[in-house]
Parts: sequence; structure tokens; C-alpha cells
Amino acid sequence: MFNPGAANKNRLIDPALLFKFSISMLRAEVDPLSDTWTLPEAYTLPRLDQLSGTKSFGELRGAWNKKGLVFQLTVTGKAQYPWCRQTRMDESDGLYLWLDTRNSPGIQRATRFCHLFVFAPMGGGPKQDRPIGALMTIARAKENPHEVAGGMIHLRSKIARNGYQLRIGISCIALTGFDPIEYPRLGFHYAIADRELGWQALTVGRDLPAEENPSLWSELELRDEIPAGSVVIPPS
Repeated sequence: MFNPGAANKNRLIDPALLFKFSISMLRAEVDPLSDTWTLPEAYTLPRLDQLSGTKSFGELRGAWNKKGLVFQLTVTGKAQYPWCRQTRMDESDGLYLWLDTRNSPGIQRATRFCHLFVFAPMGGGPKQDRPIGALMTIARAKENPHEVAGGMIHLRSKIARNGYQLRIGISCIALTGFDPIEYPRLGFHYAIADRELGWQALTVGRDLPAEENPSLWSELELRDEIPAGSVVIPPS
């Protein structure tokens, strides 16, 4: 997998290990598989990577409903196009997203409810200019979630001179065990990979095995709340 190197090698312990984070994700009545949504600022997920001494270059917004999950990634500060290859998803620039639909923080090996999705803003299609995504295998997993077929994920991207925006819709049927009413808390971790800018993780850096160990993930609380005064609007 893509490895830009660990940040701050001189520290004795990653400060993020001292906390267990719970992050709120608000509800938005959108169809994850449609083109008619974008997430306003109220849906921005907190940046916690400063605890590990890394520099932020990406912003992630997210929302949920019974139909699935949506995420909106914005990366800025680039001088080069993203490096993305459909045949090398685990080395591509983009969003690496870990989700445990049963939120089992005490386990150290992934179960069938644990997912690793990789999404890239380009690399697909004849001109390699279309966004791509895939469900990947988590190392040392006890079991794997069910396979994700075509039509379960919907991606849109917009490449700019200094970065990109990637909108991700994940249908509920792509998430093994997804039941937001019965299980409104998910295990959650993410990282934004960029060969030019580095590796921005939600909490702990790559010197700890968060990519395969769910006990190092945070918690995502699905709150049945739509922000007051906020609307989900079609993209321009």
C-alpha cells in the first residue's frame, strides 16, 4: 500500500492513542446513488490528525440515512494531478475508508462487518479521467464482508488546478450488517493518501497498524438530526 513515510519519528507514543474518539455524523435525506447532492459545511467531519503531528490538506464531509452513506472529499494544495490506477488501487491517491458496521472496538482483527473501501478521483475509463472505487481486503481479517457489485457505489469527481473534489455514495447493500436504527454506532477510520502531499489520517499515523486493527479505529455516531438552516443542494 502507498507509504509516504511516518511523521514525527522522534515521539515515544502517538498522542492519539491516549483518547478514544466519538465523531457525530448527521443525517441527510439524499439518495447515495444519485447525482443530485452535495454536502454543505455543517456536515464537515472533525480533523483530529493534528494530534499526531501531521499537516492537513484534505477535508471530509459525511452524512447517512437508511439508504446508505455519503462522503465528500476535498483536497487542496496540489501542483500535480493525482496518481491513480485501477489496477493498483492500494497505491492510488484518494480516500481510504474503514467502517465496522457493528463497532467492536475490542477486536484486533477484522470481522465480516469490517470494510476497507478505496476511492480515487480518476484512473477509470478509456482516458483514465473517471473516478474509481473498490472494496479491498483487510490484512489478517478473520472474515470478509460480502462482495460489492456494480451499482452499489456511485462516484463523481471534479479535478481542479490545485486539487480535486470527490463525492462518494455507498448504498446500504454494499455494507454488510448496516442497520443504522439497531446499530447507530460504527467503527470508523480514514486516511487521505497523496504521493505529493503525504498521508493524512483521522487519528493515528502509519507507524501503528490501524489499517488492519479495528481497536485503533474511532467511533462514528449516526445522529438522527439534520442541521438547522442547512440544505443539501445539487452541484453546480
